[in-house]
Amino acid sequence: MYNLELQETFETTVVSEAQTVVDKQASSFISETITFEITGDNAIPQLELTNGSNIIQGNYQYILQGPGISASSSGSISSVGSNNYPIDLGTGTLPPGIYTLDLYVNSSGSSINFNITEFKDVEKTEFTGYQSVTGNIFADDDGAINAPNDYELQIDGQSLIFQAGSSASSPIVIDTDNGQLELSADGSYVYSSNGNELGLDPAQLAEKFDIKVVDLQGNYVGAYRVNITSDTTIPESGELVFNNFEDTGLSQDDGITQDNTFDITIESNEAGSQVEYQYSIDQGVTWQVLANGTASDLADGDYSFRAKVTDEALNESFTAVKDITIDTTAPILGDILNFNTATNQLEVNADIDQDTLQAFKLENGTLVPIANATNIPFAEGNYQIQASDVAGNSTTLDFVMSTASEYFESTDVIDIVKGSAGNDTIYGGNGDDILIASGGKDTLYGEAQEKMTL
Repeated sequence: MYNLELQETFETTVVSEAQTVVDKQASSFISETITFEITGDNAIPQLELTNGSNIIQGNYQYILQGPGISASSSGSISSVGSNNYPIDLGTGTLPPGIYTLDLYVNSSGSSINFNITEFKDVEKTEFTGYQSVTGNIFADDDGAINAPNDYELQIDGQSLIFQAGSSASSPIVIDTDNGQLELSADGSYVYSSNGNELGLDPAQLAEKFDIKVVDLQGNYVGAYRVNITSDTTIPESGELVFNNFEDTGLSQDDGITQDNTFDITIESNEAGSQVEYQYSIDQGVTWQVLANGTASDLADGDYSFRAKVTDEALNESFTAVKDITIDTTAPILGDILNFNTATNQLEVNADIDQDTLQAFKLENGTLVPIANATNIPFAEGNYQIQASDVAGNSTTLDFVMSTASEYFESTDVIDIVKGSAGNDTIYGGNGDDILIASGGKDTLYGEAQEKMTL
């Protein structure tokens, strides 16, 4: 049995195709600055007014500037008896370049239409049919021909004799609704499909031909079947690749990142195939098209990406799915500071999910790490708590430890203030300070949110 797939044939031609550069419509009035770029040929700006009353009145003004062109004009509009009124901007064909048009038109009750069309060479690929399939019924898997010496081929009520030393007989030709098989006496064949549509159902292209071989005495030698099928082989999908992408944070291969703008491309997909990039925000239940494979400013969340690959026969395959989690939100350091008078230490509540916590003290302009970030002995100075998550987002909390000297008033920073051995008056600031009485008679004044220890 020989299973043979029909391969599609295509023809590529270059045609000049009209493409719209600008298409503006307005009713009665337009006053707008229009910037556009010409990249093709034969681009001519066209301005036309239409009015079903066949009376068109008004005025216009324009200034057009671009490569080698600076044109302007103004005038009144008066037309009776016709429902359209073209305005010639007098520019002729615009050469390639970037242009700016200041356009003003006032015509009560009229439709205002301004457009620019250019012509560009575009490649068009059209399906032209299926390649002819060739083979030999006596061929083995390696392509070697192992035919008997003298034999007769029998197919569909027709026969063909092959005898060494005799001239070759004319081939058998079998016409079907789907195509034509031509079988020669040496066992070679050519099948030509008459299918002229791309993407036909396989049943509309399938054929099978059974060929019986007997020796010249009529004894059975063998039977062969030629199966003709459409191209149903899925294309090589290739591999999805992230470009301009950084897997930030603690691990560079966990897919958790703060990078929310990147491109995806594909490598090693079938030559000539079409690629559509897709993404999902519901674990692959539904998929949306990612235009040009460009992701920009994605919101925080879980994303899945893949590419759909389509060959010329419209067979489809998909790349392996790649998942990432985008997290651009820094961890929140809220009410995490408490002072333990028994141990004379500032306690830092480090119960922040998936975060790393570090503490530093400012020494001679340099932040010096503190070995134990959760229990910091009281010592005057400037401090900083740093927390980062697995995506690499980080946040800081600055505070100052101070000892009061009779009078202390907090500023805009977070203050952890401890009374001296004498009598002190301590004022908190923004409700985020810790005020600690110590030694003599201390008086503490703070906002409702502030922590005061007597």
